[in-house]
Amino acid sequence: MTASVAEQVSEGKSPPAVARGERPSRKPTASEAAPAVAARFFLAKTESGGNAPALDRELATEAEAMLESLKTGRSYYSVIEWRAVADCTGKAPQVKKEPVGNTR
Repeated sequence: MTASVAEQVSEGKSPPAVARGERPSRKPTASEAAPAVAARFFLAKTESGGNAPALDRELATEAEAMLESLKTGRSYYSVIEWRAVADCTGKAPQVKKEPVGNTR
């Protein structure tokens, strides 16, 4: 059985050394990992019966879209616009995405 650290210190013994290794590299924060992207919010059209989304009125915030969805019983959509960009900096070209700025 091992004695507690408090018992070891009271007996004049030093507590056991704690092995300390290197810190693992930190993960990037959300703001570092991806650029801020502003979504746009739309109510769904009432007569849309197909599989493709039919957008109706645009709303300023998600909170407003949620309230209108609750009041009307209709769904709402959040839309983010992206553009594909070729990155040829490495040995093999990669396709990456970048957000398209809102022009409201």
